[in-house]
Amino acid sequence: LWRPKSTGPLDGQCSVQCQSGRLEDLERDAAAGKAAGGDHCLTLQCKPKPVATPRKLRPVDKNGAAQPLEAQCTCADTKRVPGGPPPHSVDLLRMIRRRKHLNVLDALRLLRNHSLTWASPLDKEESSSLVAYQERVFSIFHELSDEALGSYNWGRSRCLHCHGGGLADVVFNKMWRQSYKTLVPSLGAAYIPLLWRSLTDDLPHNNATWRKRLVAAWAKLDHCHLHFTIFMQAHVGQLRKALRKNHLPMLDMQNILIFDSRGVDVLPAFPIPLARSAPLACPPGTRKNVSVSFHGGCTEILRHPSTGIRSRLWDLFRDVKDAHVGHCGDLNPDFVNELCASYFTLSPPGFAPSSFRQNEALQCQALPVIISRSSGDAPLWLPFQDLGVDWTQLGVVVGGEAALPTLPARLTGILADAADIGARMDRAAALAPLFSPEGLIEYVLYVVAFYKAR
Repeated sequence: LWRPKSTGPLDGQCSVQCQSGRLEDLERDAAAGKAAGGDHCLTLQCKPKPVATPRKLRPVDKNGAAQPLEAQCTCADTKRVPGGPPPHSVDLLRMIRRRKHLNVLDALRLLRNHSLTWASPLDKEESSSLVAYQERVFSIFHELSDEALGSYNWGRSRCLHCHGGGLADVVFNKMWRQSYKTLVPSLGAAYIPLLWRSLTDDLPHNNATWRKRLVAAWAKLDHCHLHFTIFMQAHVGQLRKALRKNHLPMLDMQNILIFDSRGVDVLPAFPIPLARSAPLACPPGTRKNVSVSFHGGCTEILRHPSTGIRSRLWDLFRDVKDAHVGHCGDLNPDFVNELCASYFTLSPPGFAPSSFRQNEALQCQALPVIISRSSGDAPLWLPFQDLGVDWTQLGVVVGGEAALPTLPARLTGILADAADIGARMDRAAALAPLFSPEGLIEYVLYVVAFYKAR
């Protein structure tokens, strides 16, 4: 499963040229099968370079020889071991079991406040200056407002989902604009409030207007401040391709914490759920009477015509007792009630590795069966592993078409074990609030507060 990594704030004498690696280098390493971004530090310091710079921070030439750093940056703080969890990791389930009165959102608020008690508070002048800078950021991106990007439509005239609105980032942006005068001084960071989907997903990227405005506005940011932004149904790799199509330069992502719902990036980021602005809710008294369900479109065909995962599901589960699994493209108008009545719901890949379904399942306290296109140890973009969420202890995680034939028997075996299915359902119920817009808000605020404190 995916291991979270992050870039952190820059300390000392800051320079916009200070970075640990160029995006092109990271993409080259990723193409070569290396662990992209694995040597990024938690905190970089832009200070005179010491005599013995750690080799692992140096770029290498085509022969593998270490080269001098392009800027005088050193790794100031890692405090993690290879393969280990990031520094902000915590086990929320364990925490709320110890404190019976807490739910997961209360626990995140408590952790955020605890992190901030370790941080040096900003004085009045510093607070006022940072609030003024956040207002400047609002002004810089005024032409890329939620109203403008959310109403931008692309694609075919009947494409009802080809717009940037209706996602959970809209809720976060509204909250931040209402509360930034309090949050900015406490978190010590400025938020970049963009609906990134409109800037990355409008294939085939022929309309360059929005991205030209984006590049011009981005150049006005002060990268000596810590920033953060939320890529909802978008990721940095998509952004770079869109900018390249319009012959525009890639944005400088230095000193910016990235929260990403889609994954497959070469830059370190924090995984978050792919979520809509309004979470699903089950009618009171709903009973579980569906063993496994799936009704969905054939979206994987658009990008991966050789992958037949969705098209195989009906045939695999047609003989499973109490299963409601339809043909690829056979949609269910009563989708929410079906999800609420299900123990398991299949979550195959579609247009991208992540999907709404794996998070909507948990909103309805159903257990997601996450199916990856790849087999073996291929990474999956699964949120909240840094909060102790073990997806294999909620639903089931399988990789590749080769794992499909044994999947019905595997789910049937879990359903037959009352203790196992009961424990999974209890975990799902406890963690469900994380997969809402409010859960996104509390997670992002906690992570930013943690790294501000460091």
